[in-house]
Amino acid sequence: MKNSIANFIQENQVLKKSEVKLNREITDLKRSLEREKSKKSNLNFPHPSCFCNELKEALKDENNFKDFTIMIENEEIHVSKLLLAARSPVLAKILHDNPNADSFNLVDISVQTFKEILKYLYTDKLQFDEITNSMHLFAAAHRLKIKKLKDIVAMNISNSITPENALEILILSNRYEHDKLRQNAFNEVKKNYPKIEFKEEFALQPEKVTQIVDAFKFKEQKLLRIETMVQNIELEFQNLLN
Repeated sequence: MKNSIANFIQENQVLKKSEVKLNREITDLKRSLEREKSKKSNLNFPHPSCFCNELKEALKDENNFKDFTIMIENEEIHVSKLLLAARSPVLAKILHDNPNADSFNLVDISVQTFKEILKYLYTDKLQFDEITNSMHLFAAAHRLKIKKLKDIVAMNISNSITPENALEILILSNRYEHDKLRQNAFNEVKKNYPKIEFKEEFALQPEKVTQIVDAFKFKEQKLLRIETMVQNIELEFQNLLN
């Protein structure tokens, strides 16, 4: 009996070793196939982003290929049509709808803000100064539908939230539909409610109060949706048990 058990254990150990060895061989084979596949891809497409890199390099000098003029506050800003169309769906539509135009009057965005946007469009770089400037940049990025820029600026604003500006940022994030920024501003308001500064401008501008209420309603609705989802999952789980 003891010999049978010993033999059984020994056989199982051999099987386990064989299984481990087989799994290792399968893993090595998969890696080998992936390497071969990668080599073939590299042979067919040595530089997959070559065109993009060359185009970016060509546009790096902001003085090159300026074939369009943006008019803001009586100031002319010369830009590349290709750059505008590639990076902003709103500006792309304007150019598409006016193929023969060589200029466009842009309103509700300041010269300083648009120049910051252009700098980002050309270089993918931003320099943040005051929080107020970031708020203007955030609003402009939303209007021009430059999502990546909007998200970057939203992150900067989130890092600058204080009890003094939390309500204003809550309004901003609600108006321009950025959930993450709205959540961060909401958390600051909730955490520091006694310190929150209700500026006189909120009393003088009813629409701002409406924005605050809407932001809080959004939060409540979101929580309600989550609670409903959890309840549904619990109900389904109970049904499975029954």
